[in-house]
Amino acid sequence: MSRDERIVEQIRSEFRDEARDRYATLQIDYANLRSMATPDRETLRSVVQSAEKVQHCARSAEAMALYLAIKRMITFFELDSDTIPRHYADIDTIFDILDQIFDGEIDDSTDEAEFLRSLPTPQPTETDVFQAEDVEMLLVDPQRASTRAIAKQIQGLGYSVTATQDVFEALKLAVSTKPDMIVASVMQKELSGVSLARALQAVPETEGIPVAVITSFARGNRALAGLPDSVALVDKGKDFQGNLLEAMTRFGLRRTH
Repeated sequence: MSRDERIVEQIRSEFRDEARDRYATLQIDYANLRSMATPDRETLRSVVQSAEKVQHCARSAEAMALYLAIKRMITFFELDSDTIPRHYADIDTIFDILDQIFDGEIDDSTDEAEFLRSLPTPQPTETDVFQAEDVEMLLVDPQRASTRAIAKQIQGLGYSVTATQDVFEALKLAVSTKPDMIVASVMQKELSGVSLARALQAVPETEGIPVAVITSFARGNRALAGLPDSVALVDKGKDFQGNLLEAMTRFGLRRTH
């Protein structure tokens, strides 16, 4: 191992150690949350902040199993607070998985696509008309508020969703987790949704993954110049779920309801 490689590994090791310390705090915050009949906003915020700190350390340490597990856990904490208690069993399962990761029983040699699909995911509520299905979505949207809103609608259709606000992370996640479909807002911070779609189709590892772009523009609009014909358009309107299902039907991602 070269000197530079030793330095990089040392930095990663330090982030892994910090992740373990942050995880201990997360466990305490979650225990407080778990003791409540209905989570209050302040306690829930503390849990999310602790989880995000672990996620940051995992990303810096390039510990993908840890990163994906924490990322999935956060999707539960971003649900409506009154629905979180019915997901405690699934959250507890993820904590058990995190314990295995920190104990070395699960390491980064684990196939990331299979690992992500093995994680619990928020199920449709009693008011949703769809049943849960084995479909993994990757959502790319630069705004946290809209990301949560869109993710909630996708979950309401019965699909698992991993969300990111970073298009470069989206490329990495697409390669490593191999989602069934990628849904990206046309407006992004670093690259446009069009550029992201083109990049995904230019990479052999992701060229076969169906892509849909969320936009109010019609095909042919200047904002969509260069968008491959194979990319579906999904209108982020009142019938977002219906538009998304149409795109999925086009790609042959069948569903029952």
